Amino acid sequence: MKKATISLLLFFGFQAIWAQEPLFLGDNYYHKRMVKVFEALKEHRPDKAASYWQDIEHKAAKDKTIDGSRPVKMLLYPVWQLSECMMMNQRDGRGKQGDQLLLYNPWSAYALLHTIYASGTDLRNANLFLTHKDIELQVADIKKSIEDNLLDSVRRASTEEGYDRLLGMLFDSREALTNLLRKEREQVAFDALCQTNSLKESQRYLDKYAQEATPWHKSIMTRRRDSLAFCGMATTAAACADYLRRYPESYLRDSVTWLLHERAFCEMPHTEQACNDYLAAYPASHRRLEVEGCRVDYAFDEARKADTMEGYERFLGNYRNSKYQDEAVGLLQQTARRKFWRADVDMAELARYRQGGAYRVESVCQLYDNLLLLPTSSMMMGYGTVSGRIVTVTAIGGTEHTEEMVFDRHHLLVSRYDSRTGKLTEYRYGFDNEHGFQLVSRIDGNTGGEVRYQLRYNNEGRLCEVGCTDGRRMVYTLTTAGAPATIANYERGRIAKTDTYEHTTARWMVIGSTRPGGVSIAYTYNDHGDVATMSKMHGGVVMEQTRYEYDYGSSEGWTHMNQYNGTTLLLTKSRQYDR
Repeated sequence: MKKATISLLLFFGFQAIWAQEPLFLGDNYYHKRMVKVFEALKEHRPDKAASYWQDIEHKAAKDKTIDGSRPVKMLLYPVWQLSECMMMNQRDGRGKQGDQLLLYNPWSAYALLHTIYASGTDLRNANLFLTHKDIELQVADIKKSIEDNLLDSVRRASTEEGYDRLLGMLFDSREALTNLLRKEREQVAFDALCQTNSLKESQRYLDKYAQEATPWHKSIMTRRRDSLAFCGMATTAAACADYLRRYPESYLRDSVTWLLHERAFCEMPHTEQACNDYLAAYPASHRRLEVEGCRVDYAFDEARKADTMEGYERFLGNYRNSKYQDEAVGLLQQTARRKFWRADVDMAELARYRQGGAYRVESVCQLYDNLLLLPTSSMMMGYGTVSGRIVTVTAIGGTEHTEEMVFDRHHLLVSRYDSRTGKLTEYRYGFDNEHGFQLVSRIDGNTGGEVRYQLRYNNEGRLCEVGCTDGRRMVYTLTTAGAPATIANYERGRIAKTDTYEHTTARWMVIGSTRPGGVSIAYTYNDHGDVATMSKMHGGVVMEQTRYEYDYGSSEGWTHMNQYNGTTLLLTKSRQYDR
């Protein structure tokens, strides 16, 4: 028990002594042998230095005064490791530590030295040890020697990877050295790259040495990169566009731009929109005039394939005075006539066509105008363009009578019923492929009696006269717009009256009427287009004046009307619209 206790005390005592003073300091065997190691290394005798290592290791294996649980190289830290750094930095020999052969390897020496510096343990004592008269070194001297060998090794190999490795390992180094190595690395990379034709490596060089490369090197490598990219570029518009996006400052920019315009033209689909897209994308293209010509061709082909009025109108609106102008106008007219010249035509669409359009077909306009000029059209009867059922109740002196009129979707009167006579009158129509809608006859719905109509047209195809078998006749004079200027009404060969018209888009208004015997009637209208006053005159003297007042409760027209002679109420009318 006592013996074990004494051993522990001795062990911890030695530990305490070792902790206080490194083993390599003081006048002891290990200090002297380590001096011999460094002395041999200074004299470039690595084998001799290795033999001293072996002596130290043999001594330590038998020495009971030191910590036997730790390798002696650790007990001699860091001077043992510094000697290893010097051993691996020896060019002219081999060192051996145990069974491990330490070859010349300044990279490993520098890595180990870095570890020693990083730990910082006993560096001051190491420098104190190295000042021995037979060594006369500093840790910094070992570091510089290794760095010199590394630098020499890197320069001999002259590879970018070597410089990268050295710059990555340097520690506690001077800025001047770092800048020098970077400059040398850039030159090595430039020289090596000049011997290759690698686009990838050229770009890598420009990215890596954007700040370090000289303007001359950067210019040369940029042109080299641009040339390699151009030579490897696919001959497609997309590839050209990608080149210009990647290398906007390329000295080949003009050539690639020209090629882009050329390839985009060759790849362009044969459509109007594709031409529009091309012209928008490449306004300065050398193919611009050709594309503009192609655009007209494609647009006309597309309009012809669609074969619609809208398509032809759009073409004529976009490409005025093109080489297809006359052909497009002719096709538009054919299409318009095919669309509108039929008995089931949509009147609302026909009315819109009549009001607008730069390339209207005259015969289609006449179809609409002649329909409105029929004496049974809602326009001619003063209702505007309405369809459906209109019921008017008239009250005179306490009695009432009803008039009911039904208009079809073409605004033509289909039937008329008057409760005073109990008479129902029906109207029949046809469709003439030359002139359009025809008023054929009216039929007494009670008796079946029929009166037939005859229509006559002028040289322009416009309705100019309506006659019927009961002896009545209407003779039109028309404006250039196809509306009536005057209408002369004849009964049994004699003129009964002549009406003069004014026009709005929605109404034709009779503003004056002359009768046989010098009688004339003048009309004024309110803002709704309804008669406000009627003055009957003879020889310029007013014989009778009638005034009208209205209530409006429908979008179709008035719903109640009072008729006065002066201040005397003559009659009232109520009207109902039912589409």
